[in-house]
Amino acid sequence: MASRYHWIIGGSDSIGAFTAPAAVNLALPAGAIVKRFQCRNMNVTGHNSGSDNTYGRTYSWTHLVRFTAGVNSGRTIYQSRRAIPVRPTTFFAAAVPVFDFWFGAGDEILGVNQRCSYGRATDPAATISYQPSNSSFNSFTPSGTPGGEIQYSFAVLYYL
Repeated sequence: MASRYHWIIGGSDSIGAFTAPAAVNLALPAGAIVKRFQCRNMNVTGHNSGSDNTYGRTYSWTHLVRFTAGVNSGRTIYQSRRAIPVRPTTFFAAAVPVFDFWFGAGDEILGVNQRCSYGRATDPAATISYQPSNSSFNSFTPSGTPGGEIQYSFAVLYYL
């Protein structure tokens, strides 16, 4: 059998409250040597609005790539935290101020394309996991529930 490169891809897409994104677990066959991983097709967008500035928050996204099964089980191979830009606006509707906070980021800010080399031809099957997390921070007691869309793909290139 000739050795070849193979992509394996998983992902998540959720709409609604800006809550914890789902992890993606990819099963690698025995003898796979991981050569690259990518977090791509990133789309994290949302909105929160209210009558004062307590509805404003700062947002971030954390990438965590690790092996969860196999000889490298428990090994973290990548971790990064990225800020998600926020665009605030204020307008008066019948003399009542409305504060809007829009946030969003895509591949340019959140994308990852990382080379690596993990595994040997003699290793058993393994599982590699992408465990993203999003966070919001506010110096006030936060108000409202931000809503939006979280969409991404996690892809792994391996040699077999």
